[in-house]
Amino acid sequence: MADSNANQEYARYMLRWIEEIPWPEFPLAEAELPALRGYWDHGDVADLAAIEARLWSWVDAHGGPAQPLAGDLRMILARMLICVAQLDNQELQARGYFEELLQAAGVARDRIQARSTRRPPWDGDALPDDATATAVRAGYQRLKMQVLMAFGTVSFVSGATVDQADLRPAWMSLMVFLIFLWYRLDSDQVGFRRSGGLTATVILIAAIGIPWYLVQSRGWERGRVAILQAVGVFLASMALSMLGAAMFASPPV
Repeated sequence: MADSNANQEYARYMLRWIEEIPWPEFPLAEAELPALRGYWDHGDVADLAAIEARLWSWVDAHGGPAQPLAGDLRMILARMLICVAQLDNQELQARGYFEELLQAAGVARDRIQARSTRRPPWDGDALPDDATATAVRAGYQRLKMQVLMAFGTVSFVSGATVDQADLRPAWMSLMVFLIFLWYRLDSDQVGFRRSGGLTATVILIAAIGIPWYLVQSRGWERGRVAILQAVGVFLASMALSMLGAAMFASPPV
C-alpha cells in the first residue's frame, strides 16, 4: 500500500472539492459524508469498504457505471464519494479520474489545474500549478482570438461578394463552423460539459444557443456580461460585412 500520509492528503483534497460544490438533495451522500470526513480528517473508525459498497449499490440501481454523467449531479457525487472511500487512492490520483468528475460537475478546467495535486511531466523542475493553469488559459484565449479574427474576415469577404449568390452558402457554412469552433474552445477552457441539445442549438440557431451557453457556463451575473460581448461581436460582424459590400460589391443596376 502507498504511504498513508499521501492517501490522507489526496482524500482531504477530494473532500475539500466536494464541500465547495453545491449539490442537490441526496440522502445517501449526506449519510456517508460525515463518516468519510471523520476517517480522513480525524482518524475516526469507519468501514470504508461498507461505505463503498452502499454507494456502488446506489450507482448500480440508477444506471450503473456506464450511466452518462452529464447533468446528473447525484451520480457524480456518488462516484466522487466512492473515490474518497478508497483506502489506497494513489493509482486513482495518477489517473486523474476525480478531476474528470469535477469537470463533469461543471468546475472550470483551469481551476482544477490550479489546485491539482498532480504535476505535469515537464523536463527538469515542474512548473508551479498556477503557472501551468495560466499557460493553458493563455493558449485557449489565443486560439479563440484567432477564431474571432477569422470570423471578422469572413464577414468582410461575404459582404464584398454579396452580389455572388452562389458563394453565400459557403460563407454561411464557414461562419457557422467558426461559431461552433469558438464554442468548443471556450467550453473546454472553462471545463463546461457540452450536451447534444445545446451543441445542436449553437449550430442551428446561434442567436439562441450562444446566449444559453454563456449563462449555463458562467452563471447569470458573468453570463449576461458575456452576452453583451457576444452582441458586440455580432454588430462588428455586420459592420464588417457592410464595409465589404460598400468597398467591393457591384452597385445595383
